[in-house]
Amino acid sequence: MNVVNDSYVATLGLKMKSGRSFSKDFPSDSTQSIFVNEAFVKEANWDDPLGKTVKVMNRDPYNVIGVVQDYHFSSLYETVRPQIFTTSPNYGSYGTIFIRLSGKNIPKTLEYIQAKFKVFPNKPYAYDFQSTINEKQYEKEFQMRQIILISASIMIFISCMGLFGLSILTIEKRRKEISIRRVLGANLVNIVRKLTIDFVTLITISFIIFAPLAYLVGNNLLQSYPYRVSISADIFIICFVGIFIITCITISYQAINAALENPIKALKSE
Repeated sequence: MNVVNDSYVATLGLKMKSGRSFSKDFPSDSTQSIFVNEAFVKEANWDDPLGKTVKVMNRDPYNVIGVVQDYHFSSLYETVRPQIFTTSPNYGSYGTIFIRLSGKNIPKTLEYIQAKFKVFPNKPYAYDFQSTINEKQYEKEFQMRQIILISASIMIFISCMGLFGLSILTIEKRRKEISIRRVLGANLVNIVRKLTIDFVTLITISFIIFAPLAYLVGNNLLQSYPYRVSISADIFIICFVGIFIITCITISYQAINAALENPIKALKSE
């Protein structure tokens, strides 16, 4: 339950789904009226909420004058819960003052607000920007993103170095084979394709094995969030194309060097 005034909806930029918010034109709002959010209407299983009666705190009956569109008043770790909005002073005073700023000359605006706040001598002056509060709610996700990004970058770099080293070793072992193929008339494209396709096959097999595992782990991680994206095939296609391009570039460099080498150097010991 939220104790608000008639400026609450406009200040936060909320939208009324039906009916109206509190208004100074209706003095009886403080003693007779409330408005609710869509989640409340759904929970109450109402078809037409306007004019319905709700007993607030199970004692005072109030009429529903409007329905505000659902908005996230808590973090996205939770679904939008039912809300009741009252302007009655019987249910507590205003604990927080929301002020919408234009974004111009913010330091001077904050000084002005602080000067005006002295009318509350028993209350310490403190403020937060809503955007900062929102960011703090997801610090864990930001940190996790950084850790995953750095770890993935290191793993990709190490994998590329390993792939590069493996390609050097493989081509070195097949250097005489490459030279014989050159002597027998094989062109550069065929040799490079022959060497590259072996590595691409291994990469494809490993991708087929681990892609389902990655899907299961990622999907299981997302299940802890009530609002989440779905893992589509596009992500895996993009990943495979990226791996394919990196593999081809890494292997092709070594294969082209080996194929361009003078066959005599590799065959002179035979």
